[in-house]
Amino acid sequence: KQSQRSIYARMFFFIAISGFGIGSPLLYLVSCGRIYHEAVLWGIGGSTAALYFFMRVLLSSGSRNWNVFLFSVFSGIALLGRVTFGIPLCIIALYLFWSGVLVLRTSRSTITGTVRFVCSFVPLGISGLFQMWYNYARFGSVFKFIDYRYFYAHPEEFGGEFNLARLPSSLFNFLRTSP
Repeated sequence: KQSQRSIYARMFFFIAISGFGIGSPLLYLVSCGRIYHEAVLWGIGGSTAALYFFMRVLLSSGSRNWNVFLFSVFSGIALLGRVTFGIPLCIIALYLFWSGVLVLRTSRSTITGTVRFVCSFVPLGISGLFQMWYNYARFGSVFKFIDYRYFYAHPEEFGGEFNLARLPSSLFNFLRTSP
C-alpha cells in the first residue's frame, strides 16, 4: 500500500509540474525570442529550490543549519536572477532568522552553534549587497530596479505602475487573446 501511494504521489507531481509548465506563461517566456528570459528562469529555479529547502527546515529537525544555508544560497540566486522572485524569499529569511534566534536563545546553544546559524545567512546577505551595489551603479539608487526611459510606454501616462482602473480592460484583453 505504501508503494502504491508513492506511485500516485509521483504521478501527481509529474502532472502538476507538466501542467504548470504548459499552462503558464513560463512556456511563452521560454519560447519567445524577444524576451530576455534567462534571468526569469534563474529566478524561478532559485526560488523553487529555496522553497524546497525552506520546507526541509520546517519539516526536519536534523541538519537545520545546512538546510538554512542552502535556502540562503538559492534565495541569493533568485534575488540576483529577478528581484521580484527574491524579495518574498528575503521576507521568509527574516522569519527563519528571527525564529532561529529565538530557538537558540531558549535552548542555551553554544557560541559555535550560534555562529554557524548566523553564517548560514551569509550567501543571501552577499547577494543582497551585490544587488544594491548593482542598482546604485546602474541607476544611481539602491532601491531603483528599472529605468522607464527606455520603455515605449511610460507608466505615468497610464496612471502609474499599479492602477486598479486598468484591471477590467487588461482582463478583457487577456481573455480575448487567449487560445
